[in-house]
Amino acid sequence: WYDLCASSGVNDISANGLCTELGQIGWGSALLATADPCMQQDIADAMILYAQGPGIQNSDEVISYAIEYCQLPKQAVTVLGIVPSTLYCMTPPVNPELTGIVNAQPSGAHRGIYGSPNVPLVPFGSDGTCPYGSVPDVDTCSC
Repeated sequence: WYDLCASSGVNDISANGLCTELGQIGWGSALLATADPCMQQDIADAMILYAQGPGIQNSDEVISYAIEYCQLPKQAVTVLGIVPSTLYCMTPPVNPELTGIVNAQPSGAHRGIYGSPNVPLVPFGSDGTCPYGSVPDVDTCSC
């Protein structure tokens, strides 16, 4: 991320710059098991908005990065003896480039239980167990 920012053509890689802020929040908070389910998508949306700003010379690369970032799995941690899948964001993305793009589930996560250390565990079929716009089919355990 920082290399993309540095080559964007905008001198915004200072300690207080948007690139630094997005990098710190994106990599330091949004992928944690305790993060809000929409934080990762919000960061990816902000990256795309940055890419669309005036003077950005590598906007296509930044947008591609944001899409890849949005698909990363969040941290998996044990909660009450199991590793639950992470809940999905239930709001649409701001940018159409992210429509239909969702985070992957962590490797080894239980596919029928969702939640996190700060959100109660819920069974598949509950709100947030399928990506935004999808409907859970509990008979087939698919969205």
